[in-house]
Amino acid sequence: MYGTVEGDLDQYTTVRLGYVWQQNNPNSSMWGALPLYYTDGSPTHYSRSTSSAAKWSYMNNRDSQMFADISRQIGSHWKVRLYAFHRVMQTDGNLFYTYGTPDRETGLGLYSYPSRYTGSESQWIGDLSATGSFNVGGRTHQLVFGVNAASARSRQLSNYSADVGTALPPLEGWNGNYPQPPFTAYDETASFNQTRESLYGVLRLNPFRNAHLFGGANLTHAESTGYSYGVPSNYSATRPSPFAGFTYDFLKHYTFYISYSKIFNPQSELDENRRILGPVNGDNLEGGVKAAWFDNRLNVSLTGFHVHQNHLADAAGYFFDGQTYYKPINAQSAGAEFDISGQITRNIQIMAGGSLMKIYDQDGNPVRTYVPRQTVHAALTWQVPYVPHLRVGANVTWQGRIWRDQGVTSTTTGREIITRQHSYALVDLMVHYDLGKHWQMTGTLNNITNHKYLTSLYWDQAYYGAPFSGMFTLRHQF
Repeated sequence: MYGTVEGDLDQYTTVRLGYVWQQNNPNSSMWGALPLYYTDGSPTHYSRSTSSAAKWSYMNNRDSQMFADISRQIGSHWKVRLYAFHRVMQTDGNLFYTYGTPDRETGLGLYSYPSRYTGSESQWIGDLSATGSFNVGGRTHQLVFGVNAASARSRQLSNYSADVGTALPPLEGWNGNYPQPPFTAYDETASFNQTRESLYGVLRLNPFRNAHLFGGANLTHAESTGYSYGVPSNYSATRPSPFAGFTYDFLKHYTFYISYSKIFNPQSELDENRRILGPVNGDNLEGGVKAAWFDNRLNVSLTGFHVHQNHLADAAGYFFDGQTYYKPINAQSAGAEFDISGQITRNIQIMAGGSLMKIYDQDGNPVRTYVPRQTVHAALTWQVPYVPHLRVGANVTWQGRIWRDQGVTSTTTGREIITRQHSYALVDLMVHYDLGKHWQMTGTLNNITNHKYLTSLYWDQAYYGAPFSGMFTLRHQF
């Protein structure tokens, strides 16, 4: 359920209010995913319909959000805006997690981890800002400054049963028939509060008609108090994050830009001792060229970047309850991106792009190898000539290979087990037809080659991507 209302209190003041409510109640839902390898190191190949869930498992999620946005014009050059956002998320479920590594011949080697989980999180965000312009030296410049505050309160309760570690049959024949146990053996809780306050300001100077300078800073204080499953989750840090940039319009349609910023970002991930990792810090350098042709109907950009992040959370394993723990790494990424969007002819619109990058640690070794280093996407829409109500389109996405070092060795060869997802492309098709003034019809076909692939290698378990599917939509506007 979603609703908004917007109105003008007077000729200078506008108010917008909104509320969103969503309830999801999936039954027999999975907690965790499918194992990626057998004990001998070879990759698993399950059916895409395979599930490790028990029939009694479920995960109910309720999400309610409300916001208020008030803006007021002050004079002819300044505007003040107040934004407030509140969100409450509640979770309740009986969970059935499957862990272990199956044997290739028998499928045995998986074990049960049932539990009951309830949790809630309440978030508040507020932002007060002023935006305006002023004249110096016969030219107009812009200034933005404001204050931002956010808080999150989390409560979690996990109840466990006494039959954790029960051997399970092979997943190939699993039907979800596992007796629901009483969750009375023991429990673990978490309760912590996180706050973040920032002061920020941005100044944009226009010393020349085709040259622009901008700079600013963000002073942030982040704090966490409480505990997570018996371990304190406390930290407090304050850090300024300055940034600066320059743009230059050269020739008729081209703009060169370069920017630099410091990074400071608190994290909520836990290390192997269930302590919250400290904030990420580092810097980001970016530069490139942007072009706009045909009266801005077609836009192209080419960007290069280098990002350096210290103390970045990287998945390192699992606790006994299935929750992921992380280790801090110092990582750098460098690469280039290309984007093109807009109208290339009167009847053809395009949105395409790609990226090429590398991610490595302080010793030059690749990290986060589950992130694709090469990606390409292209979406093309064609307004069929002489059939003004008909549009057809195609969408292609491609990503290069990814891999994950599982940190264990094969029981037969003794070699390190590495899971690989080879490069692949997905192709979707679309047809849209306007049935008069008020009716529209759209049909889509997704993954038309029915390619089977893993959606991620972030963990040592994963899901398969959706197979070939289609959708038909009929819309009426009144």
